[in-house]
Amino acid sequence: MSVVNPCPPTPTKPEPRVELLNASQAATWSGFSIRTIKEWTKQKKIPHIRLGDRGVRYPLTALERWIEQQTIEPTGTTSQDGLERIQE
Repeated sequence: MSVVNPCPPTPTKPEPRVELLNASQAATWSGFSIRTIKEWTKQKKIPHIRLGDRGVRYPLTALERWIEQQTIEPTGTTSQDGLERIQE
């Protein structure tokens, strides 16, 4: 007689995958040129991962955070003030 385990094994939850973009994909996603993406990579201005000597990838979540950090909010006006000026 075999013993049956009344509790099935708990399935392991797969780790979330990080979406990695190449320079062309990062350029398309961000709206910057490939040349700009590569130049910023050389200057270490943009988040990236080096894979060996020549391989570079850009983590999408890091790019999203980086773009948010580059955003400069206007000072001295509220968004409503700006809308009123545009409508005039």
